Amino acid sequence: MAVAITSDRHAGKPLLLGGGVSPFGRHRDGSHWRDWVRAAAGDALVDAGVGGEDIDSVVVASETDFFSLQVNPGPVVLDDLGLTGRLVVRVEAGGASGAAALRVGFTQIMAGLARRVLVVGFEAAAGHLDPADVHLVYSLSFDAEVDGMAGATAVVLYALSIGEHMADHGTTAEQMAAVSVKNHGNAIGNP
Repeated sequence: MAVAITSDRHAGKPLLLGGGVSPFGRHRDGSHWRDWVRAAAGDALVDAGVGGEDIDSVVVASETDFFSLQVNPGPVVLDDLGLTGRLVVRVEAGGASGAAALRVGFTQIMAGLARRVLVVGFEAAAGHLDPADVHLVYSLSFDAEVDGMAGATAVVLYALSIGEHMADHGTTAEQMAAVSVKNHGNAIGNP
């Protein structure tokens, strides 16, 4: 996923100019996350009608180094996109990394730190890891010492959270199912 954001000269508010995506899932075509980032970012810039020279800052979102095998992806992304010398910030917020990166991009514009920001989010889908190890990594996204090492998986922790929400707020199973139906309906048009 990549989006280009700019400031509205008149209102000083962020405007989304364009976006690009790479299909989510395991890529068995030999491509790499760096290929997906280049494609999505290039599409976002074309869609926005701006060139790399117009970008002041890049925000990179990635959930975990374990999947990408890249501890500091920001400079790598800048180099791959031909944007070296730009400000780069990495955002990491588990499954909310993409949303957090958009917020950082908006904040940079609203604070006057940048006029145009490219936000790039990627996840390497852990094709190099055994599925049991992927579950372990996701469990470490929570409190590693309390939850992860106790064997709690992300699925279990989310189920417990939803169960508590349902008990506290009276949310029904039908209402939760409606969220899933809505989300799947939204996904139909996404390549």
